[in-house]
Amino acid sequence: MKIYIHTAISVLILVFITPFSEGFGQKVLIGYVGAYHGQPISINEEHIKKLTHLNYAFANVIEGKVVNDPSMSNDSLNFAYLNSLKKHNKDLKVLVSVGGWGWSGGFSDAALDSATREIFANSAIEFILLYNLDGIDIDWEYPGLSGNNNTFREEDGRNYTLVIKMIREKLDSIEAKSVEDRKYLITIATGASEAYINKTELGETQQYLDYINIMTYDYYGTWTTTTGHHASLNSSKENPNGQSTIAAIDRHAKAGIPRNKIVVGIAFYGHGWTGVIDQKRGMFQKYEGQYNEQSLSYTNISNNLKNQQGFKYYFDKSAKASFLWNADKKIWISYEDIKDLKAKADYILENDLAGAMFWQYYSDSDGELLDVLYKKLIK
Repeated sequence: MKIYIHTAISVLILVFITPFSEGFGQKVLIGYVGAYHGQPISINEEHIKKLTHLNYAFANVIEGKVVNDPSMSNDSLNFAYLNSLKKHNKDLKVLVSVGGWGWSGGFSDAALDSATREIFANSAIEFILLYNLDGIDIDWEYPGLSGNNNTFREEDGRNYTLVIKMIREKLDSIEAKSVEDRKYLITIATGASEAYINKTELGETQQYLDYINIMTYDYYGTWTTTTGHHASLNSSKENPNGQSTIAAIDRHAKAGIPRNKIVVGIAFYGHGWTGVIDQKRGMFQKYEGQYNEQSLSYTNISNNLKNQQGFKYYFDKSAKASFLWNADKKIWISYEDIKDLKAKADYILENDLAGAMFWQYYSDSDGELLDVLYKKLIK
């Protein structure tokens, strides 16, 4: 996931040619665990054996510093618990993810100038050391864009690069003094859109990063005018110019990111629409509202909706995307099923990408999707 900057040219060349291995071979499987519900987290020990990295979501950015949000009263307990899971998986790396959709409002101010970047970077280091973590995942949604009505500036992209560079340099300094030869990681979560690419300097920023986790999902939702596959591998023949995972990966590669740093995002959840026009089994049709009568976690979709309650399962072969259509109630649901994940894992392997990440652990409580990714990429 990461490239470490060293002064020796020979080492630098080696790092760029050979991706860092952390005990699992060439592929990574990164799971995000959402702890924002305020309860102590718990992860099946058999599931933890299948992960290479676990990203704890989220820490906040308050007054320019990486901090536990006051609403997250169990963070200290949770970090201790996550570190204890290494007894089941000695190669597991535990990172804190900072920001996310709800807590990215402080990034633009924190990265604004050299003084604020110093404060932010120091707080990131202090956070990592305080909780004995393996690194940090920056989930700024989004540099140069409003995201969740956040403060943003045109210079965010440049400042993003500079603050990542500063954190990397500080971690390099700690590594140089470490008696245990410990390596600290920096990753980021990136948007899939062209707008995100245009507002950032990923080709330069990537040299300070181990992995780039692309959020290759949420292409369609109630913010779009029609239904659509929210995490499809390809564009559908029904909408050939639509967003897709392959298009997002290609944009990142063209921006200068080595493919062996690109991590493909997997959605363990779906999106649903109501009042959908009854054409083409609801694909890419106008709708009236959001379907939110039931949780759209993968586990609930698989156990309670798929081929039940009037919902019929379909697979768009051109897009490599699963969906449910309820013709009587005019409800359409986009989600990722086992077929989707097998196709994405094959694409990762065939194109020498770094691996996969998923959002988020509790939406696949039975571990069905996790097992598919593990068997295809890790085992």
